[in-house]
Amino acid sequence: MSSELEKWRNSIKWQKGLLSVCSSQLSKLKYEISERERERKSLEETREKLLKTLKATEEKYAAAKTTGK
Repeated sequence: MSSELEKWRNSIKWQKGLLSVCSSQLSKLKYEISERERERKSLEETREKLLKTLKATEEKYAAAKTTGK
């Protein structure tokens, strides 16, 4: 009986260790995902600003071309 109990205890210890490792990995992955999401958002904002600048430049060029300046 005590041998069986010891097997259960060892199994539980091993499972707790595995759960701890998995939990740690999950935390790291969540952090990486949030970092990449922030980076993606920043890149998207930069893209939008560049598109607005491009559009304004094209409009100025078109206006200057039609007025001959």
